[in-house]
Amino acid sequence: MLDPLKTLPRRTVAWLGRLPGRLWDGLRNLPRRVGAWILSDRGRAVWPRILLAGLLIPISPFLAVLWRIMLYGSASDQTIVIYAILLILLIRGGRNALKSIRGTDRHALLPSDVADADGQATPQPV
Repeated sequence: MLDPLKTLPRRTVAWLGRLPGRLWDGLRNLPRRVGAWILSDRGRAVWPRILLAGLLIPISPFLAVLWRIMLYGSASDQTIVIYAILLILLIRGGRNALKSIRGTDRHALLPSDVADADGQATPQPV
């Protein structure tokens, strides 16, 4: 059996010699791995939240101003802020509703359409 104390320096030097190649391989494969993660189900679930967290940093002064308006502003200022928030929520809800449809109505067939022998519907002239 090899003496670990005698072979340790050689093994350490050999490991350190292979380290730059392994690091380079890891860096070279990094964009592919990140892209695969972003396109995965978990990545698609997390990625918008990461972007939102990054976006909150530059817009935090504006959020502080909105907070002060809601606490100490006049009634008209508070009304404008509330209407703006409601408008954003309505637009977002409408977008989500349209996304949930996923184009089922877009290519819907009319009741007057009939199916061929192969199961494909052909529109009838109106």
